[in-house]
Amino acid sequence: MQRNALFRWAVGKGEGVPAFARLAAYEDFAKRADQKPTTADLEAIQTLNLPREALPTAWLNEQDVWGALLPSMPLWALTRNLGNMTKLGVIDAFGTGAGNRIVARLKDADEIRRSRMHPYHFLVAQVTYAQGHGMKAKGEWTPVPAIVDALNDAFVLAHQNVTPTGKNVLVAIDGSGSMQSGRVVGNDYLSVAQAAAALAYTFVQTDTSVVTVGFTQRLIPFSITKRDTIASVAQKAYVAPEATDCALPFHWAIHRQTENPKAESVDAFVVITDNETWSGREHPQQALKRYREQYNPKAKLVVIAMSATRATIGDPNDPNILDVVGFDASAPAIIGQFIRGEL
Repeated sequence: MQRNALFRWAVGKGEGVPAFARLAAYEDFAKRADQKPTTADLEAIQTLNLPREALPTAWLNEQDVWGALLPSMPLWALTRNLGNMTKLGVIDAFGTGAGNRIVARLKDADEIRRSRMHPYHFLVAQVTYAQGHGMKAKGEWTPVPAIVDALNDAFVLAHQNVTPTGKNVLVAIDGSGSMQSGRVVGNDYLSVAQAAAALAYTFVQTDTSVVTVGFTQRLIPFSITKRDTIASVAQKAYVAPEATDCALPFHWAIHRQTENPKAESVDAFVVITDNETWSGREHPQQALKRYREQYNPKAKLVVIAMSATRATIGDPNDPNILDVVGFDASAPAIIGQFIRGEL
């Protein structure tokens, strides 16, 4: 079969189309990269389920091309291109068909589950889209409120994709002023406070035994409910613009179990900080050592340093301590595996 005949045959074959038929389409498009896509091209894109990477770059400035891509576009690709589609008018504020379909997909619990995407992916997508411009690209768009709201719904629904640790976890968030303004290493879209709040929210929504506290020179326990947002959790974790003592979560845990000997011990401490800290009267490692000696010798520590420095509050030679520098969508899964003993 000649290539052009093969291309024509492939159109309409859907999922049964072999890989070489798609390759024929790629080659055909590449040879006409300087031309506008035709109606037949749009039909081929949709019928062959072609990804955006298979198309000439210039075609990605065409509204109709994105309309053809949408039906088979994976959810992860969809969330990364919401800004482009809004800029080109594929999505507008008046509830176009494409916009309504996107909102429906972002609220579809089954599709969210099949995507296996972590809630953090949707949080980054929401923050990026809501700001109306990319961090590196020059493109700007006017965010559609319905899309922003749907991304928040997707963030909540995606917690079904998170594997619980099954452990007793104490999440301690540095509540100093610098956490509010700092940006996350490896992810400039989010403030340190937002990323910390998202991780705490995820622990509470997916595990049954989680305690959350904010600390500086003092420590304040707080609760997270299903009605909370990332902004409200970040506000709860904020304590004061003062020096930070990272030993306080361990001191608090020791005092808590001294007061209530029947309480279950902490299996894992998760300390989230921007590393602008002071040791206080006892180094955090010494405080952890005391907790282990008195209550749980196998207690683990995860230190998430949202900003990179040369120091850590944990002993690098301790196999039950995990240091995380910066934060991205892969970090929560790694933290969960470490706490569960899979790493």
